[in-house]
Amino acid sequence: MLGCFATASLTPLEGGVSTRSRRSPDEQQAGAAEADVRGERDRCVRWQEGKTDGRPTKLVDEGHPAKTAWTTYYRRAGSEQTTRRQFRRHDDNRIDSSPKFETRQQGLMNLMNEDRRIDSQLPSYGPTGGISCEILRNMAKSERDIYDPKLKFDYSGDNHVNNFCRVKMIDWIDRMSNFFNLSDGVTTLALNIIDRFLETALGEEARNDRRLYRNVSVTALYVAMKIVHPEQWNISTLKFANLINDTVSSDQLEILEERILFGLGWYVNPAATSEYCERLLQVISNEENENKNSLMRRTSSHDCVVDISSIESLSRKEWLRRNRSRIDELIHLQMNAALRDHNFIQVKSSCIAAAAIVNALNILGEADFSQTKSPYYTDCVDRIEEVSLDCDLSSDAELKTVGGALLKLLLRDAQ
Repeated sequence: MLGCFATASLTPLEGGVSTRSRRSPDEQQAGAAEADVRGERDRCVRWQEGKTDGRPTKLVDEGHPAKTAWTTYYRRAGSEQTTRRQFRRHDDNRIDSSPKFETRQQGLMNLMNEDRRIDSQLPSYGPTGGISCEILRNMAKSERDIYDPKLKFDYSGDNHVNNFCRVKMIDWIDRMSNFFNLSDGVTTLALNIIDRFLETALGEEARNDRRLYRNVSVTALYVAMKIVHPEQWNISTLKFANLINDTVSSDQLEILEERILFGLGWYVNPAATSEYCERLLQVISNEENENKNSLMRRTSSHDCVVDISSIESLSRKEWLRRNRSRIDELIHLQMNAALRDHNFIQVKSSCIAAAAIVNALNILGEADFSQTKSPYYTDCVDRIEEVSLDCDLSSDAELKTVGGALLKLLLRDAQ
């Protein structure tokens, strides 16, 4: 142990005093612990990127340090041996631990404080603050470039595959999704893959062959299931062919899957309409309302005294939480209607999402005939329009046009 320090090279300063001699023993020990934690974090990153065979050191905190035991596991690849050190409490205020463990924890706390300092210096993006608007911008940017909806196939042409065939395949995919208890994102992703693939050179043959179009649709469902539910449905083509009673053979699934992936350049994970809706609602619900304590229940003109119980103190977040189920239901109806209408194939998902939320909020606001009618829906509509414009999701003209078309679809389906 002493030989290790004896061989260490020290950089001398003027007067023959080294840099290490200027630091106290406690500072040296804390610095060494911090470097140790940094090294473990770097090894963890390298291990996750596949750059090393060693498994990273993992520090496990099994609860509050003043009430439970701290356990540190050290693991290395190729060795089944695990070294465990435990530090158990003696009372409610102190943990019996070694000095090395305490300095190690001090180094970890220094790193956590440094991360908090860096996070506090991150810039805010747009009026929404934080990075939520930046995430929406990146999603919209990918939709304008890689996943441009104008690159989707137009079913209104003279091809043998028309919108009637598309609706039939949507019905079949919906039945399969309900049978396998899949999320709504599977159907949306499968349709996105189908529409974009038919517009490519490799999908030209499927435009005029309905049987091949059916096989492509089945394969797109198989690809979408593996992407949306990778843990549950990452199955082989043979197993999937058995699940669909060999409607498409496993060999055909493999060939068409490869053709779809190469035809789309392996870009098969676009941002869905539901993801835009979730992000937009999350942005406006996390914002604090400036006038959340200043709302008052409406009273008649001859009321001179207002009871203190009539004061509304709901925040925008609380109002959205109470009405979230109805908002989601109205959005879901509009998304399903837009998915089946060929006029919305080349409309951006971000624009459909923003317009669907605005329509849902307006419908809820107009349907509220109570005396305590809340003005929050108009506030939310204004914020959705501002965020959509600031994050480049849609313009005001696009929002109004798409919103009006979605309302017509709702009225048509309601009849």
